[in-house]
Amino acid sequence: MHQCVDCVETNPFEPTSTFLITHQPPSSMTETLSLSRVFTAVAAAGAVGFLGYLVYFDYRRQTDPEFRRKLRAQRSEANRIVAQRNAEVKASAAAAAQARRAASAGAAGAPIELEDEPVPTTAEGREAYFNKHLVLGENLLGRGPAGFEAAAVCFFRAIKVYPEPMNLLMILQQSLPEPVLNMIVELMAADSKKKQDSYNSHFPAQSMNVAFVEEVQRTKAGGGRVIRRGLAVTKDMAAGETIFVENPLVASCDLSSDEIAASCAHCLKALATQESGDRIVCDDCDGVVYCSAECKTADGREHHKFMCTGATATGSTAASFAGLCKAEGDLAALMSAKFLTKMVDKEMGPDAKGELYTDWDHLERMYAIKQTASDKERLEAELIKQIVGPAVNGFEAFLTVERYMTVKSKIIHNAIAIPSTDAAPDASAVRVKSASPTSPPKGAGLYHIATYISHSCAPNAALRFAGDRGSQVAVVALEDIKAGSELFVSFVDPAAAYEQRKEAIRSAYGFVCKCTRCSAKA
Repeated sequence: MHQCVDCVETNPFEPTSTFLITHQPPSSMTETLSLSRVFTAVAAAGAVGFLGYLVYFDYRRQTDPEFRRKLRAQRSEANRIVAQRNAEVKASAAAAAQARRAASAGAAGAPIELEDEPVPTTAEGREAYFNKHLVLGENLLGRGPAGFEAAAVCFFRAIKVYPEPMNLLMILQQSLPEPVLNMIVELMAADSKKKQDSYNSHFPAQSMNVAFVEEVQRTKAGGGRVIRRGLAVTKDMAAGETIFVENPLVASCDLSSDEIAASCAHCLKALATQESGDRIVCDDCDGVVYCSAECKTADGREHHKFMCTGATATGSTAASFAGLCKAEGDLAALMSAKFLTKMVDKEMGPDAKGELYTDWDHLERMYAIKQTASDKERLEAELIKQIVGPAVNGFEAFLTVERYMTVKSKIIHNAIAIPSTDAAPDASAVRVKSASPTSPPKGAGLYHIATYISHSCAPNAALRFAGDRGSQVAVVALEDIKAGSELFVSFVDPAAAYEQRKEAIRSAYGFVCKCTRCSAKA
């Protein structure tokens, strides 16, 4: 069996780290919150604190039998009261029953019946949906324990469509009885699990000709599983055929590369054939160059508006961060900053709520080995906070050292080296961790799908950057591959001797390759 690094440990419930950006919600949504009238005092740091409560809640739910017993007791008591109350309602006089039927769904004494309804897709529809369920939840709370479960469902539905869900959760934490809050958390857990379970039905896209394959390697004592993920082709592929192409989630030139002045800062296309007068530069600094106005606009929105060294307020801090990355040759730190600022843009941009799965969701599924932050990495996180924090409420609280190291370690272990412009046209790319110091890449990219291809020293596919060496990667078949067969690329130079490959894999990725070549020590 091939060994690979695309293994993850999963838990029965693993809360998704939510990226928090504070921006102004629709006024009517804000005005509807009569629970506590504390909206203007809400800080994003409190929202992050509540996320910690979610993690703590789930940890206790999984590890503390007494806590689980308390939750069951609360739920049983609420169910008992609901049953008793429903019995009383049924036994009421006909006149009272008629009055209850005429009352609104949330009026005290009315039967608790919540219909399933789809979440609207338009902004107006989602706002009406939010207002309806928030008001209904408040009214149901007035019924006491009999309305707790239905109220929790209503608040959960409101949270799902609210522009700042974690801020709303913090308000609810201040206002709701503990049993209701716990029910909301359980609904969130179930919703998160449903979302994760359906991930493979959305990705990869059918047009990419591949599908995820998963192998449970072992089950841990606490119930968590160690899973190896890979990619298999969904149809027969001929040798030399391109299986799929993919643009990166994030890519960057190495600041220490000689090619940075001749490569587009956004798409990494070589500009050697472009006249210097046709190149597009930043209006405020001389640190970047672009191949087109489209790339300048995209990079400016996602990254450079924060990291421009010519910016009035944060330019000197951005220059310090860039200098640190260049001096240390730390491409992963630069890519981490670009990934984080791209998340800021997606959270604040007009399409922020239109994605079922965000780049953060994709990143979380990738393999990484937990790493302890060095003093340099603590400084990197601090500089990024100083650059982005003033422009984005909640970012400083969000970007803990631990969360920064999560991003950086995933990039370190999954980024693919983008070869220099003068590399051979058919050269196969390797993971950045395996890139040869004698032939350094000009940059690297983090890819959503290609990163799941497993390693073998006898690969049946290769990662290539065709054309003008932009950041778009092509996965090419090296031999005829039958539908259903798993894809393998080499994380290291497959032409190297056995002992060299063995040591390179062990030191960089921490496993022993057991492919056919390594098993024969060839």
